[in-house]
Amino acid sequence: GYLAPEQFAGGEPDHRMDIFALGVVLYELLTGRLPLGSFELPRAVRPDVPVTVEAAILRALKPNPADRPQSIAELLRRLEEPAVAKPSPSAVRNGSGVSRRNVLIGAAATGALGGIFWLRRPRGTPGPAPAPSSAAWQPFPLPAEVGATAVSGSWRRDGEALVSGKEVCVLALAGSLPPACDLRVLITRLGGTESAALFFRHPAGVGSAELDGWTRHRSGVQAIDGVTNESPAGFDFTLEPDREVELTLELRPDRVRLFLDGILRQTSILTERQLSVVSPWGWNPGPSSPPLALGSYQSPMRFRALASRDRRAG
Repeated sequence: GYLAPEQFAGGEPDHRMDIFALGVVLYELLTGRLPLGSFELPRAVRPDVPVTVEAAILRALKPNPADRPQSIAELLRRLEEPAVAKPSPSAVRNGSGVSRRNVLIGAAATGALGGIFWLRRPRGTPGPAPAPSSAAWQPFPLPAEVGATAVSGSWRRDGEALVSGKEVCVLALAGSLPPACDLRVLITRLGGTESAALFFRHPAGVGSAELDGWTRHRSGVQAIDGVTNESPAGFDFTLEPDREVELTLELRPDRVRLFLDGILRQTSILTERQLSVVSPWGWNPGPSSPPLALGSYQSPMRFRALASRDRRAG
């Protein structure tokens, strides 16, 4: 739980792995949880955490080492920007104030020593509650015969994984999803230079979360009112060959949030908006289409560990 993503990919070890690990420790100190998969922002668990402290921790947890603070000293400067956290409105009304909870963090990485800063919790505030049992990840059923559910292209089973061919490939998946749920799938590029997609049904229609598309590495949820990831609404992300990436979606009636390797990359508000599948896929799903589908555009991909969790209770 404390290893940097590049350690799994055989990357060259350097001090930025330690910075990632320290980010994990800081997140755990604040929330009582590890930042695995689709994790909550620190302020969602502890509203008294200063915004800049949250931002510093999230930067330390960036999957790309170049996006993290480049030294422990830089990380500490970011953490120390807010000297105190303001008490919550309820604490002010109740006269409870804020009591100090001292957390001493000493960090050493490649000769750089860390420092000390204060984190606060309102007096009497309980720690984070465990996730409800309904939030457990459940494997999503995969077809025994992929040919029976393939919309286009060639597909094959590889144990518990699904592998697409070199064509435009879409594979529909039978099953059901609650109105509020999370989805997770691990994706590995096996070839090509175009996109991978997870299609999903939502009250706003059928859309797709796509990675590395439009020949410009554009990614995100599309199409929303006809707007694709080519627009500023998308973001840049490259699916590197043979590197497994975790794509997580939070599907709610009014929005979709997209995470990559546990980092929030996009929030799409869907109130009074329409989702659709872009024309290059050559697929126009109807009202009876399955709730999920996988896709790859002229680029073989490996999809595994597809799972969902019911979030109606939490």
